[in-house]
Amino acid sequence: MKKNLDLSIEAKRSFIEAQHPKISIERQCELIGLNRSSYYYQPRRESDYNEYLMQKLDELYTETPFYGARRMTAVLKQQGENVNVKRVRPAISNLECNKEYRKESGVAGQVQKKAKKK
Repeated sequence: MKKNLDLSIEAKRSFIEAQHPKISIERQCELIGLNRSSYYYQPRRESDYNEYLMQKLDELYTETPFYGARRMTAVLKQQGENVNVKRVRPAISNLECNKEYRKESGVAGQVQKKAKKK
């Protein structure tokens, strides 16, 4: 009878004994409910260009925190970088830049204003 453990992949990995004399890694993974590929997975580090791009985006964000991904892409292109918004947007989310600067937007902002007027 298998039980599904509600643990993170790292926690499940820590339960596996690679040198266990009787139970294979395959069977241990099966018992814990972990895919073998998840057990063997090793994350790759960021490329040098991505690290360079993150540094440039961080500098740009400290100067202009209200710029979005499209405008940051345009500024980087003006500086001679060959990037597009598909590369900049995930880099911005990795930096978690947008969490500090929030603007009132959408219907929720309008509803709150109307409620205050009444």
